[in-house]
Amino acid sequence: MNGKMPRRRQRYFCGNCQKSFSQTPKFTYAQSLISELVKQYYEAKPSYRDLSRKYDIDKKRINGWVQEYSTNFKNTIEVAQELNPEWTGYLTVDGKLIRYRGRKGCMYIGVDNCGDIVHILAGDSHENKSSWSRFFQELKLEIGYRLVVLTSDGNPDILASCLIHYQYFIYAACHYHFLKRVDRSFGYLTVIRNKEKKKQFKLEIKLRHEIHHLLYQKTLSEFVVSYDGIVRGFRQRYYHGYYCSIMLELLRDNLGYLVPHYFDDNIYITSNLVETTIKQYERRLKTIEGFQSLAGFRNYLNVFTMFLRFKKYTDCRGFNKYKNGQNRLQLAGVNTSKIDWFSYGFRQ
Repeated sequence: MNGKMPRRRQRYFCGNCQKSFSQTPKFTYAQSLISELVKQYYEAKPSYRDLSRKYDIDKKRINGWVQEYSTNFKNTIEVAQELNPEWTGYLTVDGKLIRYRGRKGCMYIGVDNCGDIVHILAGDSHENKSSWSRFFQELKLEIGYRLVVLTSDGNPDILASCLIHYQYFIYAACHYHFLKRVDRSFGYLTVIRNKEKKKQFKLEIKLRHEIHHLLYQKTLSEFVVSYDGIVRGFRQRYYHGYYCSIMLELLRDNLGYLVPHYFDDNIYITSNLVETTIKQYERRLKTIEGFQSLAGFRNYLNVFTMFLRFKKYTDCRGFNKYKNGQNRLQLAGVNTSKIDWFSYGFRQ
Protein backbone atom coordinates (compact mmCIF):
# COMPACT_ATOMS: atom_id res chain seq x y z
CA MET A 1 0.00 0.00 0.00
CA ASN A 2 1.11 3.52 -0.73
CA GLY A 3 -1.30 5.80 1.17
CA LYS A 4 -4.50 7.43 0.01
CA MET A 5 -5.28 10.16 -2.50
CA PRO A 6 -7.18 13.32 -1.44
CA ARG A 7 -10.40 11.73 -2.68
CA ARG A 8 -9.85 8.70 -0.40
CA ARG A 9 -8.88 6.28 -3.15
CA GLN A 10 -6.37 3.70 -2.01
CA ARG A 11 -3.03 3.84 -3.81
CA TYR A 12 -0.74 0.83 -4.29
CA PHE A 13 2.96 0.63 -5.05
CA CYS A 14 4.52 -1.94 -7.39
CA GLY A 15 7.92 -3.20 -6.29
CA ASN A 16 8.85 -4.37 -9.80
CA CYS A 17 8.14 -1.28 -11.92
CA GLN A 18 8.44 1.20 -9.04
CA LYS A 19 5.15 2.89 -9.91
CA SER A 20 2.03 3.62 -7.91
CA PHE A 21 -1.50 2.87 -9.05
CA SER A 22 -5.11 2.57 -7.87
CA GLN A 23 -7.49 -0.30 -8.39
CA THR A 24 -10.56 1.90 -8.75
CA PRO A 25 -11.03 3.53 -12.16
CA LYS A 26 -10.72 7.30 -12.56
CA PHE A 27 -13.89 9.29 -12.01
CA THR A 28 -15.32 10.97 -15.11
CA TYR A 29 -17.55 14.04 -15.18
CA ALA A 30 -20.67 14.53 -17.26
CA GLN A 31 -20.26 16.87 -20.21
CA SER A 32 -23.31 18.86 -19.09
CA LEU A 33 -21.65 19.53 -15.72
CA ILE A 34 -18.43 20.65 -17.38
CA SER A 35 -20.18 23.06 -19.73
CA GLU A 36 -22.34 24.45 -16.92
CA LEU A 37 -19.29 24.98 -14.74
CA VAL A 38 -17.39 26.82 -17.48
CA LYS A 39 -20.47 28.90 -18.23
CA GLN A 40 -20.73 29.93 -14.58
CA TYR A 41 -17.08 30.97 -14.63
CA TYR A 42 -17.85 33.63 -17.25
CA GLU A 43 -21.31 34.65 -16.08
CA ALA A 44 -21.01 34.79 -12.29
CA LYS A 45 -17.32 35.85 -12.13
CA PRO A 46 -16.21 33.28 -9.53
CA SER A 47 -12.58 32.24 -9.14
CA TYR A 48 -11.28 28.74 -9.78
CA ARG A 49 -11.00 28.32 -6.03
CA ASP A 50 -14.67 29.22 -5.50
CA LEU A 51 -15.81 26.72 -8.13
CA SER A 52 -13.49 24.09 -6.68
CA ARG A 53 -15.07 24.45 -3.26
CA LYS A 54 -18.61 24.48 -4.62
CA TYR A 55 -18.30 21.38 -6.82
CA ASP A 56 -15.47 19.61 -4.96
CA ILE A 57 -13.36 19.49 -8.11
CA ASP A 58 -9.67 20.30 -8.33
CA LYS A 59 -9.09 23.87 -9.57
CA LYS A 60 -6.45 22.72 -12.05
CA ARG A 61 -8.99 20.46 -13.69
CA ILE A 62 -11.45 23.37 -13.88
CA ASN A 63 -8.77 25.55 -15.44
CA GLY A 64 -8.18 22.87 -18.06
CA TRP A 65 -11.86 22.78 -18.96
CA VAL A 66 -12.02 26.57 -19.25
CA GLN A 67 -8.99 26.59 -21.54
CA GLU A 68 -10.43 23.79 -23.66
CA TYR A 69 -13.73 25.59 -24.20
CA SER A 70 -12.18 29.01 -24.82
CA THR A 71 -9.90 27.57 -27.51
CA ASN A 72 -12.94 26.41 -29.49
CA PHE A 73 -15.05 29.56 -29.21
CA LYS A 74 -16.27 31.68 -32.12
CA ASN A 75 -14.82 35.14 -32.70
CA THR A 76 -16.54 38.33 -33.82
CA ILE A 77 -15.88 37.59 -37.50
CA GLU A 78 -17.70 34.24 -37.36
CA VAL A 79 -20.62 35.75 -35.47
CA ALA A 80 -20.99 38.55 -38.02
CA GLN A 81 -20.97 36.10 -40.93
CA GLU A 82 -23.56 33.81 -39.32
CA LEU A 83 -26.00 36.24 -37.66
CA ASN A 84 -25.68 39.24 -40.03
CA PRO A 85 -26.33 42.07 -37.54
CA GLU A 86 -27.79 45.30 -38.91
CA TRP A 87 -25.45 47.97 -37.62
CA THR A 88 -25.91 51.72 -37.95
CA GLY A 89 -22.46 52.40 -39.45
CA TYR A 90 -21.58 54.83 -36.65
CA LEU A 91 -18.50 53.28 -35.07
CA THR A 92 -16.54 54.29 -31.96
CA VAL A 93 -13.10 52.72 -31.52
CA ASP A 94 -10.40 52.71 -28.88
CA GLY A 95 -7.37 50.74 -27.74
CA LYS A 96 -6.51 49.45 -24.27
CA LEU A 97 -3.15 48.34 -22.89
CA ILE A 98 -2.96 44.73 -21.66
CA ARG A 99 -0.20 42.66 -20.10
CA TYR A 100 0.61 39.01 -20.56
CA ARG A 101 3.62 37.13 -19.26
CA GLY A 102 5.38 40.39 -18.40
CA ARG A 103 4.87 41.81 -21.89
CA LYS A 104 2.76 44.67 -23.17
CA GLY A 105 -0.04 44.15 -25.62
CA CYS A 106 -3.10 46.04 -26.74
CA MET A 107 -6.80 45.34 -27.12
CA TYR A 108 -8.48 47.06 -30.08
CA ILE A 109 -12.25 47.35 -29.94
CA GLY A 110 -15.01 48.89 -32.03
CA VAL A 111 -18.58 49.49 -30.80
CA ASP A 112 -21.50 50.47 -33.02
CA ASN A 113 -23.91 53.23 -31.97
CA CYS A 114 -26.59 50.61 -31.34
CA GLY A 115 -24.35 49.26 -28.58
CA ASP A 116 -23.14 46.05 -30.22
CA ILE A 117 -19.46 45.08 -30.17
CA VAL A 118 -18.61 44.91 -33.86
CA HIS A 119 -15.02 43.72 -33.65
CA ILE A 120 -12.26 43.13 -31.13
CA LEU A 121 -8.61 42.36 -31.73
CA ALA A 122 -5.64 41.59 -29.48
CA GLY A 123 -2.20 42.80 -30.57
CA ASP A 124 1.22 41.71 -29.33
CA SER A 125 2.61 45.23 -28.84
CA HIS A 126 1.56 48.72 -27.84
CA GLU A 127 -1.11 50.59 -29.81
CA ASN A 128 0.27 51.15 -33.30
CA LYS A 129 -0.71 51.88 -36.88
CA SER A 130 -0.11 48.37 -38.26
CA SER A 131 -2.45 46.76 -35.73
CA TRP A 132 -5.12 49.36 -36.38
CA SER A 133 -4.72 48.71 -40.10
CA ARG A 134 -5.33 45.01 -39.52
CA PHE A 135 -8.36 45.88 -37.38
CA PHE A 136 -9.98 47.94 -40.15
CA GLN A 137 -9.01 45.42 -42.81
CA GLU A 138 -10.85 42.64 -41.00
CA LEU A 139 -13.69 45.04 -40.27
CA LYS A 140 -14.24 45.74 -43.96
CA LEU A 141 -13.29 42.53 -45.76
CA GLU A 142 -14.34 39.79 -43.33
CA ILE A 143 -17.06 41.41 -41.24
CA GLY A 144 -18.40 43.60 -44.05
CA TYR A 145 -19.00 46.64 -41.88
CA ARG A 146 -20.25 49.70 -43.77
CA LEU A 147 -18.58 52.64 -42.08
CA VAL A 148 -20.42 55.97 -42.09
CA VAL A 149 -18.94 57.82 -39.11
CA LEU A 150 -15.81 57.01 -37.14
CA THR A 151 -15.29 58.42 -33.63
CA SER A 152 -12.08 58.02 -31.66
CA ASP A 153 -9.90 59.70 -29.05
CA GLY A 154 -7.98 61.65 -31.69
CA ASN A 155 -5.12 59.18 -32.16
CA PRO A 156 -3.72 60.02 -35.64
CA ASP A 157 -2.84 56.35 -36.26
CA ILE A 158 -6.52 55.42 -36.12
CA LEU A 159 -7.55 57.88 -38.82
CA ALA A 160 -4.54 57.07 -41.01
CA SER A 161 -5.17 53.32 -40.75
CA CYS A 162 -8.87 53.68 -41.48
CA LEU A 163 -8.16 55.74 -44.60
CA ILE A 164 -6.20 52.81 -46.03
CA HIS A 165 -9.32 50.64 -46.17
CA TYR A 166 -12.23 53.11 -46.14
CA GLN A 167 -12.31 56.08 -48.49
CA TYR A 168 -15.55 57.86 -47.68
CA PHE A 169 -16.57 58.42 -44.08
CA ILE A 170 -16.95 61.20 -41.52
CA TYR A 171 -14.40 61.43 -38.74
CA ALA A 172 -15.25 62.89 -35.32
CA ALA A 173 -12.83 63.42 -32.45
CA CYS A 174 -13.84 62.91 -28.83
CA HIS A 175 -14.18 66.31 -27.15
CA TYR A 176 -13.09 64.99 -23.77
CA HIS A 177 -9.85 63.53 -25.11
CA PHE A 178 -9.18 66.66 -27.15
CA LEU A 179 -9.47 68.76 -24.02
CA LYS A 180 -7.01 66.43 -22.27
CA ARG A 181 -4.55 67.04 -25.11
CA VAL A 182 -4.99 70.78 -24.58
CA ASP A 183 -4.33 70.30 -20.86
CA ARG A 184 -1.16 68.33 -21.53
CA SER A 185 0.19 71.06 -23.81
CA PHE A 186 1.05 73.23 -20.79
CA GLY A 187 0.62 70.84 -17.85
CA TYR A 188 -2.76 72.13 -16.68
CA LEU A 189 -3.21 69.61 -13.86
CA THR A 190 0.16 70.55 -12.38
CA VAL A 191 -0.34 74.28 -12.86
CA ILE A 192 -3.79 74.40 -11.28
CA ARG A 193 -2.44 72.95 -8.00
CA ASN A 194 0.34 75.53 -7.60
CA LYS A 195 -0.49 79.14 -6.68
CA GLU A 196 2.66 80.60 -8.19
CA LYS A 197 2.25 78.69 -11.44
CA LYS A 198 -1.41 79.71 -11.63
CA LYS A 199 -0.28 83.33 -11.76
CA GLN A 200 2.46 82.51 -14.24
CA PHE A 201 0.10 80.61 -16.58
CA LYS A 202 -2.88 82.89 -16.12
CA LEU A 203 -3.26 83.49 -19.86
CA GLU A 204 -3.00 79.77 -20.72
CA ILE A 205 -5.64 78.91 -18.12
CA LYS A 206 -7.96 81.53 -19.58
CA LEU A 207 -7.47 80.17 -23.09
CA ARG A 208 -8.09 76.65 -21.86
CA HIS A 209 -11.36 77.82 -20.31
CA GLU A 210 -12.39 79.45 -23.59
CA ILE A 211 -11.65 76.26 -25.55
CA HIS A 212 -13.67 74.22 -23.05
CA HIS A 213 -16.55 76.66 -23.47
CA LEU A 214 -16.20 76.39 -27.25
CA LEU A 215 -16.43 72.59 -27.32
CA TYR A 216 -19.79 72.49 -25.58
CA GLN A 217 -21.70 75.08 -27.59
CA LYS A 218 -25.20 73.87 -28.45
CA THR A 219 -25.43 75.16 -32.02
CA LEU A 220 -23.03 75.65 -34.90
CA SER A 221 -23.65 79.40 -34.99
CA GLU A 222 -22.72 79.69 -31.32
CA PHE A 223 -19.62 77.61 -32.01
CA VAL A 224 -18.57 79.95 -34.83
CA VAL A 225 -19.08 83.04 -32.68
CA SER A 226 -17.11 81.52 -29.82
CA TYR A 227 -14.28 80.43 -32.11
CA ASP A 228 -14.15 83.88 -33.69
CA GLY A 229 -13.83 85.37 -30.21
CA ILE A 230 -10.89 83.08 -29.43
CA VAL A 231 -9.14 84.00 -32.66
CA ARG A 232 -9.57 87.71 -32.09
CA GLY A 233 -8.81 87.64 -28.39
CA PHE A 234 -5.84 85.30 -28.36
CA ARG A 235 -4.39 84.64 -31.80
CA GLN A 236 -4.01 88.29 -32.72
CA ARG A 237 -2.83 89.50 -29.30
CA TYR A 238 -1.00 86.63 -27.65
CA TYR A 239 0.14 84.38 -30.47
CA HIS A 240 3.74 85.10 -29.45
CA GLY A 241 3.14 83.13 -26.24
CA TYR A 242 4.67 79.66 -26.65
CA TYR A 243 1.98 77.58 -24.95
CA CYS A 244 -0.86 79.68 -26.31
CA SER A 245 0.42 79.16 -29.84
CA ILE A 246 0.55 75.40 -29.30
CA MET A 247 -3.03 75.34 -28.00
CA LEU A 248 -4.30 77.51 -30.85
CA GLU A 249 -2.56 75.38 -33.49
CA LEU A 250 -4.00 72.24 -31.89
CA LEU A 251 -7.47 73.76 -32.08
CA ARG A 252 -6.97 74.85 -35.69
CA ASP A 253 -5.68 71.45 -36.84
CA ASN A 254 -8.60 69.56 -35.26
CA LEU A 255 -11.37 72.07 -35.88
CA GLY A 256 -13.02 70.01 -38.61
CA TYR A 257 -13.15 66.93 -36.35
CA LEU A 258 -14.94 68.79 -33.54
CA VAL A 259 -18.06 69.94 -35.42
CA PRO A 260 -19.64 66.91 -37.23
CA HIS A 261 -22.25 66.45 -34.48
CA TYR A 262 -23.83 69.77 -35.45
CA PHE A 263 -24.81 68.24 -38.81
CA ASP A 264 -25.92 64.82 -37.55
CA ASP A 265 -27.60 64.20 -34.20
CA ASN A 266 -26.49 60.55 -34.23
CA ILE A 267 -22.83 61.50 -33.89
CA TYR A 268 -21.60 61.45 -30.30
CA ILE A 269 -19.17 64.10 -29.07
CA THR A 270 -17.35 61.66 -26.78
CA SER A 271 -16.11 58.08 -26.97
CA ASN A 272 -18.01 57.06 -23.83
CA LEU A 273 -19.75 54.27 -25.73
CA VAL A 274 -16.54 52.31 -26.17
CA GLU A 275 -15.02 53.48 -22.87
CA THR A 276 -17.87 51.96 -20.84
CA THR A 277 -17.50 48.71 -22.77
CA ILE A 278 -13.77 48.60 -22.06
CA LYS A 279 -14.50 49.07 -18.35
CA GLN A 280 -16.51 45.85 -18.40
CA TYR A 281 -13.47 44.04 -19.74
CA GLU A 282 -11.23 45.71 -17.17
CA ARG A 283 -13.40 44.59 -14.27
CA ARG A 284 -13.01 40.99 -15.39
CA LEU A 285 -9.32 41.24 -16.19
CA LYS A 286 -8.59 42.55 -12.69
CA THR A 287 -9.79 39.25 -11.24
CA ILE A 288 -7.30 37.36 -13.39
CA GLU A 289 -3.65 37.34 -12.37
CA GLY A 290 -2.42 37.26 -15.94
CA PHE A 291 -2.32 35.35 -19.18
CA GLN A 292 0.49 33.01 -20.09
CA SER A 293 0.29 33.82 -23.79
CA LEU A 294 -1.32 36.17 -26.27
CA ALA A 295 -3.29 33.25 -27.70
CA GLY A 296 -4.79 32.59 -24.27
CA PHE A 297 -5.86 36.21 -23.99
CA ARG A 298 -7.42 36.13 -27.46
CA ASN A 299 -9.38 33.03 -26.56
CA TYR A 300 -10.61 34.66 -23.37
CA LEU A 301 -11.69 37.74 -25.32
CA ASN A 302 -13.74 35.60 -27.71
CA VAL A 303 -15.69 33.99 -24.88
CA PHE A 304 -16.23 37.11 -22.81
CA THR A 305 -17.19 39.17 -25.87
CA MET A 306 -19.82 36.57 -26.74
CA PHE A 307 -21.15 36.76 -23.18
CA LEU A 308 -21.36 40.57 -23.29
CA ARG A 309 -23.19 40.56 -26.62
CA PHE A 310 -25.89 38.27 -25.23
CA LYS A 311 -26.10 39.94 -21.81
CA LYS A 312 -29.17 42.15 -21.42
CA TYR A 313 -28.98 45.79 -20.40
CA THR A 314 -30.58 46.46 -17.02
CA ASP A 315 -29.52 49.89 -15.74
CA CYS A 316 -29.46 52.25 -18.73
CA ARG A 317 -30.71 55.76 -18.08
CA GLY A 318 -31.68 58.86 -20.02
CA PHE A 319 -31.82 58.52 -23.79
CA ASN A 320 -30.36 54.99 -23.50
CA LYS A 321 -33.23 53.74 -21.36
CA TYR A 322 -34.81 51.99 -24.35
CA LYS A 323 -31.95 49.45 -24.28
CA ASN A 324 -33.08 47.92 -20.98
CA GLY A 325 -34.30 44.35 -21.39
CA GLN A 326 -32.41 43.85 -24.65
CA ASN A 327 -28.93 42.62 -25.39
CA ARG A 328 -26.41 44.10 -27.81
CA LEU A 329 -27.22 41.73 -30.65
CA GLN A 330 -30.95 42.34 -30.31
CA LEU A 331 -30.29 46.06 -30.65
CA ALA A 332 -28.47 45.20 -33.88
CA GLY A 333 -31.57 43.45 -35.24
CA VAL A 334 -30.69 39.84 -34.35
CA ASN A 335 -33.35 37.62 -32.78
CA THR A 336 -31.55 35.89 -29.90
CA SER A 337 -34.59 34.81 -27.88
CA LYS A 338 -33.96 31.11 -28.62
CA ILE A 339 -30.17 31.22 -28.65
CA ASP A 340 -28.04 30.28 -25.66
CA TRP A 341 -24.82 32.26 -25.85
CA PHE A 342 -22.60 29.47 -24.57
CA SER A 343 -24.01 26.70 -26.74
CA TYR A 344 -23.96 28.91 -29.81
CA GLY A 345 -20.45 30.22 -29.27
CA PHE A 346 -18.82 26.83 -28.77
CA ARG A 347 -17.65 25.18 -31.98
CA GLN A 348 -18.93 21.63 -31.90
